[in-house]
Amino acid sequence: MSESSIRATTTRSDWLIAGQRLLRAGGVDSVRLAALTASLGVTTGSFYHHWSDMDEFLAALADYYAAEQLEDGLALASDSDPVKRLARLAEVAWTHGMPALDRAMRVWATSDRRAEAAVRKTDRRLLEFVEAAFLELGFERADARVRACLLFSAGVAHCYVPWPIARSDVDRLLSVVTAPARVRRTAQRLRSLRDGRV
Repeated sequence: MSESSIRATTTRSDWLIAGQRLLRAGGVDSVRLAALTASLGVTTGSFYHHWSDMDEFLAALADYYAAEQLEDGLALASDSDPVKRLARLAEVAWTHGMPALDRAMRVWATSDRRAEAAVRKTDRRLLEFVEAAFLELGFERADARVRACLLFSAGVAHCYVPWPIARSDVDRLLSVVTAPARVRRTAQRLRSLRDGRV
């Protein structure tokens, strides 16, 4: 295949996905031109067909995380039932390896304003998406926001638990935070305690 054919078949998205694979595996320091071209099996000419330099590529990599990829993931998670929507969001994140990418983006964000802006934008959009589901379930805004933060934080936490995390653990967490009857009883009891009625 000629160099011009390779350039024509290797898209900007191909480069960004390759960049994310490297980012997941070794952080931003592993996102190098030689590693990118090797992973795609192309020459540097193909890279420069799409990007003027590595700085432009890294800016696009951060933007991709916070825009196109995010909206694509949310579209895959769409459902009229809010509990199913949250479950689909968890499934999309799980199957697309988002926890590892998210950790790498957060580490990168500590030293790069573009990555920081991308993480902030992504967090805001995801929290709004999750909050909306809890509002549809009938939670008051304050309760919906607390639950959204809890569920979101569990998803982005970088902790080393002493047991393997299974996909079913995500489902159990989701069932806990979306259980309205249990939540309402607890909230009523807490209000009663606060008001001195118990």
